Amino acid sequence: MDDETRWFRVDEPESVSLVVHGLNMKPRRMNDVVDLLQETRSETLRVAMTGHSKEKPSWSFVGRRHWLDDVKRGVEDGANRAEQLCVPFHGVGYSMGGQYLVDALNETGGATDRNVLFAPSIALTPEANSQLFYAKWLGPIPTPSSLDDYYRSNSTIPGSAYGAMASSQYALETGASAAALNVPTMVLLDPNDEWISESGIREFMARHKLTNWAMHMLLRSKEAVKGRWRHLIHDRRSLGEHWEDVANRVKHFLAQGRRSTHKAQSPL
Repeated sequence: MDDETRWFRVDEPESVSLVVHGLNMKPRRMNDVVDLLQETRSETLRVAMTGHSKEKPSWSFVGRRHWLDDVKRGVEDGANRAEQLCVPFHGVGYSMGGQYLVDALNETGGATDRNVLFAPSIALTPEANSQLFYAKWLGPIPTPSSLDDYYRSNSTIPGSAYGAMASSQYALETGASAAALNVPTMVLLDPNDEWISESGIREFMARHKLTNWAMHMLLRSKEAVKGRWRHLIHDRRSLGEHWEDVANRVKHFLAQGRRSTHKAQSPL
């Protein structure tokens, strides 16, 4: 059960949240995010995307539709639970998980009240784009994963996975809808992220009129990230002493949504 799709329940929930992991990441490595959400009394559904759990071991021929369906099911289940409880519904995604959360919400017409995106792979740096361009043509041929064993779900990544990532990016670039996506959204990013382009995300926000999205930059010294990827910003292990600050930012942002929802539902 460690890496399967699963619910994390709380007593007297005040919200429902959906959590989506990154490319080739063990879903359990999003548990620090799950914990902080539960501290806000949020009943949380953590999704395991195809190829990232024992239940779905093969991802040699994975495509956008597989991952999109995984996340769309999570969106549907989370939205239904939130409606049942009469509480807000929030989406949280890291890296490719943030990208696919946005992709799924765009396809479904939107369902969340607020979103938190940790370094979403919506827009990549030129170097990362170049690597993605060549890797996606490899099909089922695997390439070694550079992600630390602590985080990674598989030792290799097939070209088809990169192709699925590129297909999702293209779908968003050509068809993102403000009507579906323009809810309050916190985008957390290290400006020196190796893979994600700050300017690219800002251009995406401007082009698609996502006026309720806001960038929150995570500034860390070289000493603070020594020996770690700057792209890893989603848990205690990767953020170290910065984790509590990030966790508090997220809690405050989501709490604003609960207050506004309760105010809107209050009798005159």
